[in-house]
Amino acid sequence: KGLLEPGVSKVEAFLPLQHTGAVPDAPDAGEEGEDGMPVEVPLEDNPHCYAGARSFVHVIISLANPIVPPKPPLDPTPPVQLQEARNIKRFQTSAEAAQVYMGSLERCLAVLSEEYAAYAAAHPEQNQQEAFAGLLKYVKGTGRYAQLLTDVRAACLQVVRERVRKEGEYVPGKQATEELRDRLLSESFAYLRQQLAKVLSHPEGKPFGIAVEQKPHPRAQQLLDGAREMDSKFARIAAECEASGHWDRAAQYFQNRLVLECNAGEAGIPVWFDFARFCMRVGGRQAAAEEALKAALELAPTGEMLKKVTLMLASVLLDRGRCKDAIYYTRSLWTQDRTDEIVNFLLAMQHFAFKQYKMSRRFLYLSHRPKDFFIGCPDEAAIFNKVKLYCNEDSDDDEPAAKNAPGVTRATLQRPKRLLSPHIENSAALDVLDMLVEWGLPDLVLLVYADMGCLHKDTLSSERLCLILARAWMLRRDYVPAISQLEHISALSGSNVADILCAESCFQLEDYDRSAEKIEKVLQEGGEQVDFVPFTRLGAIHLLRRRWIQARERFLEAIRLNPSSTDAWFGVAVAALREQELGEAHEAVREASILDDHRPDVWAIATIVHVKLENADLANKSFTHMLQHNLTNYDLLIEAGQCFLRPSGMPAQPKIAHAAAQRALDLGCMTGEAHVLMAEALVLMDKANAAVLQLQLAIGLISDTVRRSVVEHRALEICKELNDPPLAEAVHLAMKKAEQQDAEMSRSIG
Repeated sequence: KGLLEPGVSKVEAFLPLQHTGAVPDAPDAGEEGEDGMPVEVPLEDNPHCYAGARSFVHVIISLANPIVPPKPPLDPTPPVQLQEARNIKRFQTSAEAAQVYMGSLERCLAVLSEEYAAYAAAHPEQNQQEAFAGLLKYVKGTGRYAQLLTDVRAACLQVVRERVRKEGEYVPGKQATEELRDRLLSESFAYLRQQLAKVLSHPEGKPFGIAVEQKPHPRAQQLLDGAREMDSKFARIAAECEASGHWDRAAQYFQNRLVLECNAGEAGIPVWFDFARFCMRVGGRQAAAEEALKAALELAPTGEMLKKVTLMLASVLLDRGRCKDAIYYTRSLWTQDRTDEIVNFLLAMQHFAFKQYKMSRRFLYLSHRPKDFFIGCPDEAAIFNKVKLYCNEDSDDDEPAAKNAPGVTRATLQRPKRLLSPHIENSAALDVLDMLVEWGLPDLVLLVYADMGCLHKDTLSSERLCLILARAWMLRRDYVPAISQLEHISALSGSNVADILCAESCFQLEDYDRSAEKIEKVLQEGGEQVDFVPFTRLGAIHLLRRRWIQARERFLEAIRLNPSSTDAWFGVAVAALREQELGEAHEAVREASILDDHRPDVWAIATIVHVKLENADLANKSFTHMLQHNLTNYDLLIEAGQCFLRPSGMPAQPKIAHAAAQRALDLGCMTGEAHVLMAEALVLMDKANAAVLQLQLAIGLISDTVRRSVVEHRALEICKELNDPPLAEAVHLAMKKAEQQDAEMSRSIG
């Protein structure tokens, strides 16, 4: 092959020698075997074959003339066509094309600005719109208009060409599809209008009064509307997942919201902020909340959103023990507005946590001062000097309280982590505490309440503070003190909010009767102003108590108030299925799957309903979706698998039941029912011996004696059919071991 290269007439190579010895009692290569085919003896299978060490043949092949003549040398002077081609401007990046387009627009604007001044002076009777229309007619009659139009058209073509060149779906030399062509044109059109709007928003463009319609292309508007619809759906599902305790799914939906087109740029700041609040509410995700808030700050929020993001970031940093960073972010807001009560109170908290008690007292004093107090104080030093006069700060030490303040005792001075209670009620304190609870920072609330000692006695006895403290305890998953606070509020004022929170706390503690009692009280007193959430929670309690009719009624009330509640439709489907109302169950589970098609328990109920309705294809598809979305409910997994063992009007599918049982065992199901399901599936798969082994495991796991006796009878029945006495003896040993375990448990309990 080397001699076939252009101009090559000589090649050389080093070839190693190999020696092959005869294999004893083995056929030679090429001889016919028993099947009449030639026998091949592989080189690597022959133990007598080896390569000679340091034995080579040096081969040199030289020709008088090369087989392929050499290529002629290149002419150092390129032709005229190539020289002209080199002078053509080639865009290496789309940024150059955008720069040329912006330059052409600016040149057009400069020409129009130059002509507009002269034309407007010559026609003073015309307004802006008439003058601009007349200016266009005048410019079109000159030669400058044709040149400007040519430049803009060439720049637009360059932009479109660069977008087509960088499009991954476009294949050069082939005609683009209609969908690809429409998308490229719509995106290019939207980009060109956006750049034109930027040029016209320049101060030089304002004299023309040119108004650019910010209406996107119909295709782009359609995509944007679809993204907004998906965003609202993801937000709704994330809220439902958070309420039901599925925090990982909720986090996934928040992340899905962040990649939507409608949340790109500044529009995504509220989504980042909501994601940070979610991370703090569920607990254990403080680092993710900090990153989300920093990402929101990178998008340059303004106004009230800038204040909220900065204050929450500072609070998260304070909760994580990084006091210096928290003070840095809060100070950035304080330099802009030193009269803000909330900012001053947060600075008092941060300096207190940093053990800078003198600074903490100063900012605490500023947090309840009117704005007139800051008149005549141009800088920070002037403000603190004025505070020092009002607070009688005679020394520069950093004691927790001034010795000459009224009400100071020796016991107070001996507590270095506690500030003096103010003699006036501080309205900013409750606003800050309410804000911290809303952001999911209960530890900071308890810091203000228990350690700082800065709350007025009237504030300490207020209903609002009790509600804030109860919500803080609930965020810490400490429901007993929360119920105590809420019961106190309910007894004093009969607040429906306190009753709802108390019912939720009782539900989390699995005190369902007390929770239902509180919700029923709220529903009787609330009337038409009650939200759908109490109905959904009460319906879930009725499902746990197996009150199917009452559960369905409550879920239907929730649907009447909020038709897009997946939990309510799912509850109706479960209640109707238990009542054998398959038609209603089918309609309800269909609505639930439309509202949330990634919810595994919805697909589990759909599987059971379709099996009972003898819809084999839909049942198999629903079961596949259930496994794909990782159902973790053992009971639903086992129930869905049992439906495929003995379906009415459908052939049994033991492999599907076996898959359901295996998934339940992989998830750690220790009730024994998964082994029973797998045993029944193995019997139908003609694997009775393995089925008996699974039943033996189930006997050792099932604690209910009645249910265990049924499983034992089934195991002995299979052994009798197999006529296998040793296997039956193993079943009897498992039964005896289970009885011993029951006896030991009874003795330990007694």
